[in-house]
Amino acid sequence: MYSKSLDVISQSDGTVSTLGGAIEDARNFNLSRGRSEFDRGHTVQAVFSYALPVGRNERFLSGSGKFADAFIGGWRLAGTAIFQTGPPMTIEDSSINAAIGQNLYPNRVGTAGPPTGNGRRGIDYPWFSPSDYAPVPGCISRTNCSPDQYGFLPFADGNSGRGVLDAPGTQNINLTMLKNFRMSERKSFQLRWEVFNVFNHPNFILMNRNFNETSAGYLSSVADSGQGGPRIMQFALKYLF
Repeated sequence: MYSKSLDVISQSDGTVSTLGGAIEDARNFNLSRGRSEFDRGHTVQAVFSYALPVGRNERFLSGSGKFADAFIGGWRLAGTAIFQTGPPMTIEDSSINAAIGQNLYPNRVGTAGPPTGNGRRGIDYPWFSPSDYAPVPGCISRTNCSPDQYGFLPFADGNSGRGVLDAPGTQNINLTMLKNFRMSERKSFQLRWEVFNVFNHPNFILMNRNFNETSAGYLSSVADSGQGGPRIMQFALKYLF
């Protein structure tokens, strides 16, 4: 599935902004127009259920008083999988003073392409390159409001847009093994063994987006258990009637 969602502000968790950033300029909302925080460009989902060929044929007395044949086994393997590209991410400046009009979005002075390093991106080296950004300059003094070394004017809107970088993608594969124990035509027990995130794949959802901090670009939080978080498993017994 391919999708695209655009807006000027959004929150994926309904409480606080996580990756999407805030309004850049309250006088011009269009400067913050970009991909929604919950936008996922590509999503692939799969669901399967397979009856395992383990068991035997048996004859039982049906409710109509006639004998019927049934395959007694009931072992079944089922699962779900979802793969998603990462949500958009907005780079911000944590050192601003909004009271004097400083801008939350920095200026981009480099390519802002994926950096290279040894190890895992976002773990052993930053997910993005902090050196590709510079703060929006302020006036040096009351009589000196000259542009900075890159030519950017003091207190102007930063040119680094909202949601222009991609955070890490996620994947989540869940498996279920179940067995049906038939007691009669309408009554049975079901034993289930469920494993969530069966391959224990780490799904990071947050990172430090402030380019001017020592931990800039490092992943800091993973998804909750049962939603792509650490692998967990559970057993359940169900009575069907």
